[in-house]
Amino acid sequence: MKLGWYGGFLGLFLIGLGGACSSSTARQVFDDPVDGSAFTDAAPPPSDETGALFQDAAPQEDLSPKGNWSGRVYTPAGDIPIAGALVYLSQKRPDPIPDGNFCDKCVELEKSVPKTLSKADGTFVVTANRTGVQYLVIQKGQFRRVVEIDVKGGDVTVAKSDTTFPRRKDAATGDMVPTTAVVDTNYDDIEEALTRLGIPITDTIPQAQRVAFLRDATKLARYNIIFLPCGTCATAGGSIFSGPDDALDPAIQRNLREWVQKGGKLYVTDFEYSFINETWKNYVTFTPNKGCDSSAYDTPATIADPGLKDWLDGQNHRSVTFENAWIKVERVNEVDVPDGAGGTKKLTPKVWAFGNDGTKNRPMTLSFEDACGRVLYSAYHTEGDGSGTALLPQEKALVYVLFEVSTCLIDPIIPK
Repeated sequence: MKLGWYGGFLGLFLIGLGGACSSSTARQVFDDPVDGSAFTDAAPPPSDETGALFQDAAPQEDLSPKGNWSGRVYTPAGDIPIAGALVYLSQKRPDPIPDGNFCDKCVELEKSVPKTLSKADGTFVVTANRTGVQYLVIQKGQFRRVVEIDVKGGDVTVAKSDTTFPRRKDAATGDMVPTTAVVDTNYDDIEEALTRLGIPITDTIPQAQRVAFLRDATKLARYNIIFLPCGTCATAGGSIFSGPDDALDPAIQRNLREWVQKGGKLYVTDFEYSFINETWKNYVTFTPNKGCDSSAYDTPATIADPGLKDWLDGQNHRSVTFENAWIKVERVNEVDVPDGAGGTKKLTPKVWAFGNDGTKNRPMTLSFEDACGRVLYSAYHTEGDGSGTALLPQEKALVYVLFEVSTCLIDPIIPK
């Protein structure tokens, strides 16, 4: 199992704390559905080869099952389950996650470490194989909950308060959250959805300061995630929504791309599409190609990602409508990117969900990697039409996809 590189040591290897990936024999990347069969809750029984199988264990150490620890992983608001969260037991408290933007590379957990992934409904069972004081670690991306436990044998149900991701960083306990910046706009009030989901907002950037913020590479480096929700159109066009060509600024393009390549997660919605269209040319074909000459539409959703579909089904959202979409995606394109050996490899953005604007099926939510970071785009507003207080399925889908694209990357390639 592979995890982020910034965890603490357990024997010979780092216990990393990014999102889970598969073993080296069948490596999982962020856009593949989670294969639960790749993880086992119970530790293998001891044998004559225990010392060889478990490199961090003393010879003849008894690693037989010492009881099951079970629970359900929740978002920081405590009301929505998290699928695919890594749950494991550590002999020491994990080291803090680095401050600011960084490259979260995946590394292996030792075979003897009890570990599992939470299921679509957020439930987990991890089987202890040592007794005594240790740490229950729950993590997905830069969200981490750490709880000190005392394994004495027997089965234990972990309290909900100990399996809910934190709202704030507490380095003393090991709890971690990402640093986030949200550009405050007049259209997509994504900060309202984030607040209801319990996702912490480190800083809010006024719309009028968008250009100055994006031109400052030092400021960008403070954040793990930057949200550019629908606001003032970022390129000039022929409609009343014509913008000031912010996305054509070479300094902004350079800063965004370098920030993502170093590990940043960029979340963009609707009218801000030009920041993707101009910085990552040819990855996605948008309509329009400049400006925001478009009109609103709602569309029934077709969920393309099996993991997202199962998770939404578990939330009783078997029928989903995306509300308040404007910009249209014609298609995602195969592009050539560096392969790390002087050549190139093929990359095609992943489509999480499709919709139909009345003329054709279109990608509605998509994402792609660039070196050590990722870019996420939705053609619809996160909070829909803004009416009502209950979370919409598209708001819940945000938290699923956001957590998925925040996990560690295998062998990221950062161009020199």
